[in-house]
Amino acid sequence: MAVTDLTQRIHKLSAALANQIAAGEVIERPASVVKELLENSLDAGVSEIKLDIRKGGRLMISVQDNGCGIHPDDLALALAQHTTSKLMTQADLERINSLGFRGEALSSIASVSRLKLSSRIANQDHGWSIDATQGDLSSEQVPTSMTVGTSVEVRDLFFNTPARRKFLRTDNTEFFHVREIVRRVALSRFDVSFHLKHNDKTILQCSGQNGNMAERIQAIFGKSFISRADKLDFDRNGLRLWGWFGHPEIARSQVDQQYFYLNGRVIRDKQVNHAIRMATQDHFYTGKHAVYVLFLEMDAANVDVNVHPAKHEVRFRQARDVHDFIFSVLKQAGQSNMHNEGIQRQEIEEQGAQYSFPKKFIYQDSFSQSPLQSRMQPGVQPSVKQHRDKPSSISNNFLLIEDRYLIMQQEGQTFLFNVFLCQEIVALSRLKSEFAEKGIRRRPLLVPLTMAVSTEQGNFVESNTSTFENFGIIIERVAPDSLFIREIPLLLEYADITSLINDMMPMIKSGKSSEEIIIMMSGHANDAGLMKIDDNNVAQLISEVRRLSSGFNEKSKAGHNHGAWRMLDREMLNDLLKTKV
Repeated sequence: MAVTDLTQRIHKLSAALANQIAAGEVIERPASVVKELLENSLDAGVSEIKLDIRKGGRLMISVQDNGCGIHPDDLALALAQHTTSKLMTQADLERINSLGFRGEALSSIASVSRLKLSSRIANQDHGWSIDATQGDLSSEQVPTSMTVGTSVEVRDLFFNTPARRKFLRTDNTEFFHVREIVRRVALSRFDVSFHLKHNDKTILQCSGQNGNMAERIQAIFGKSFISRADKLDFDRNGLRLWGWFGHPEIARSQVDQQYFYLNGRVIRDKQVNHAIRMATQDHFYTGKHAVYVLFLEMDAANVDVNVHPAKHEVRFRQARDVHDFIFSVLKQAGQSNMHNEGIQRQEIEEQGAQYSFPKKFIYQDSFSQSPLQSRMQPGVQPSVKQHRDKPSSISNNFLLIEDRYLIMQQEGQTFLFNVFLCQEIVALSRLKSEFAEKGIRRRPLLVPLTMAVSTEQGNFVESNTSTFENFGIIIERVAPDSLFIREIPLLLEYADITSLINDMMPMIKSGKSSEEIIIMMSGHANDAGLMKIDDNNVAQLISEVRRLSSGFNEKSKAGHNHGAWRMLDREMLNDLLKTKV
């Protein structure tokens, strides 16, 4: 019988190697470190957190808080594997109310970096500090001068695991992920102050003294978000969903502004995403994604958060109930807002009564805006126009509602056009054609448009000016945080160019194809007003979009007939009215 090779015998891994293996699940990049440290800080009952990041987190990550601190006798133990203050028994695991609980974060971070942990509790006149490298806990604790709280300094991340370090992206990309983590956490705790610095420059600063959620959302999303979003707050059967859901007019080409929280924890769940998508799928154009900040609150015993080390995934004990609740809430929110807009609806119907089209159809057509989608402002008179004496290519009248929906009759048939989708179809066709031939045509600006950016965004744009030029945009960096936009796409000369560039940056960074970027650009034709509907060009719009839409496939941006125009006969109108009433 052959002697077994000793290298094949079962043996116990060293603590350092075991921690590095665990770190592979928990610590993916600098942003993962920031997430774990922020969760520890929040669990410590903080009111202020300061973050200092160097070189995207590759060189240094420092997180300092004013929480309860760690007892000196527990300082070294805090760096050991499977040690935590948040769980005591198996029963605690079935009702987790803290963000952290696995006892792996600090030990995993310490195993792949040079970590310094300092902390002071309230009843002591100074703090204590310990250095750990590669999980070495033999270093002695030394006294240190500091305020009450905890400070964690992580240097040279993955210095001892070069295979992991080489997979890190550029400093700008890594900090982009760090900033996103901080934004997500800051939205979940509006009672906590956050101060984020990168390479000694303040990137994000928001106060938690007022405890105002609206102020926090404005600090993250900008001042216009609240006015362009519906506020929700529904409570039923032990479930509460509240927050803000953005109107379709601010929908994004990326899913980069979708924030969903379960009991204060950021989660990604297929059931939740499906419920939101199904409830709102009729309100958004193809390729557009909703912007929202939603908070789901429920009994911690009804959800299992111990599914994955990163703690993003959860498992609901009654998943179908949660799905149906979220779906019904978004639907109910729309119906509630529709009731509040009854006066505006009545005005539209009364104005439409003088025309040959059914009154209810004018407002409640298949393209009518849902409450989540409505752009009508209180007190603003809806625009209903009738045009007569048209060119021979169309009949003698058409009806334009809110500069968005065009109803016309031609050769005894009734047609309904969604003007915004028509604009996108035309823009997409022209942009594709120009890009394939001689490049997207540009128009120089008499006065350059100034765009404020972060240093990281400025660095990215500066290194990709040729890429932006390919898509018809000439940009010059004139300061670390300022850009000059000198030329823009001719087809989008009235669009919000800064918004367009903000949408382009993550797509270029993630390596999206030229076709995907052009599809996104065509969506900005809504802002551009590519074709204003008036007596001179309505025939051109209708004929061109009907010609183009028949050649698009359903994967294209708004590229099928039912997305942009529809032919309706009397029977269809009657059926439509029955389903809408």
